[in-house]
Amino acid sequence: MALWIYSYMCRKSLLPNNFTFPPLFNSLYHVPHIQCLNTHVPTLGHHCELFVHNSLLHAYASSCHVSLYHRLFDKMPHNDVVSWTILIASYNNIVAYSESLLVFEQMRLEEGFRVFGSMKEKNVFTWNAVIKGFALANKSRHNTIWWFKRMESDGYGGDEFPSYVVAGEYG
Repeated sequence: MALWIYSYMCRKSLLPNNFTFPPLFNSLYHVPHIQCLNTHVPTLGHHCELFVHNSLLHAYASSCHVSLYHRLFDKMPHNDVVSWTILIASYNNIVAYSESLLVFEQMRLEEGFRVFGSMKEKNVFTWNAVIKGFALANKSRHNTIWWFKRMESDGYGGDEFPSYVVAGEYG
């Protein structure tokens, strides 16, 4: 019914706005219908609107196509707590608990980096948190060491804790 109304609107030259797509996506459960409607979003200029994206993500998650959802999630320029929650819940719904936990850890790490990046003044404690976050999240040795060297180049090399973390995790 929702797609019929939408197609009627388009035939009558009534252009949808960003409030049109979320209820449409929420009414769809078949991936071909979701994908078809999604082709209209960028054409009509709503591809950068988080509200529209989150509704699309919810539609994919509801259809149990987590791989499609995750690809779209990764392509989004910005994800908010709603985007992350939908992804975590979608893995829980298909009983993929370890993937759900990994996504939760990734969300925490990315939020930490966002906060760190927005800080006007950084100190040895904030640098320690970044390096420890990388080490605890099992990120690559290369990334952890890169952040450690960057901390040192910014003049924060006096504390033994980051050296211990890098040596302990990768030594």
